[in-house]
Amino acid sequence: MADNGVVTAGGRLTDWVSLGVLAAFVPRDAVDDAVAAAGRRARRSDGKLPPRVMVYFVMALALFDDDYEEVAARLTETLAAWGCWDDSSSVPTSGGITQARQRLGYEPVKKLFAEVAAPVAEELDEGQARYVRVAGYEVPDRDGDGKGEVIALVTTITAMTAAAAPLLAEAHHQRWELAA
Repeated sequence: MADNGVVTAGGRLTDWVSLGVLAAFVPRDAVDDAVAAAGRRARRSDGKLPPRVMVYFVMALALFDDDYEEVAARLTETLAAWGCWDDSSSVPTSGGITQARQRLGYEPVKKLFAEVAAPVAEELDEGQARYVRVAGYEVPDRDGDGKGEVIALVTTITAMTAAAAPLLAEAHHQRWELAA
């Protein structure tokens, strides 16, 4: 991670945060207990995709709207940054992931869900509810490194017809250009 808090070359800050929150709410011991209760175990001690990693992979699929290999890359980059993945190991292929998911089955994930799922908030009073909108937009190559980025803008402007995502994006961009 660079001094400015932005993740460089080795990973994405949003991945670290998303997977970090996941790991905080779903502890490794709970995953191991669910895997054991379902009667699953690693086929080899040096296997790339032990059941524990596959359970986290299945949960990561729900976090990211990407294919198997991209989600695996995000997960392994984050695990490597945390010292839980051998940097010399390659990202598993979609075929290897499919086989590992078939070996895992659904039972460990079902057991884990039954163990750790719980409400995270009290019932919301509709009179106090506030609605927000998340507008995603792509920013072209502003750093000159050949990479654009997707920005998620959270706003209380919920009328999509009155304030389309491109209009919000332009207003947001202008605001930050003025602030900079």
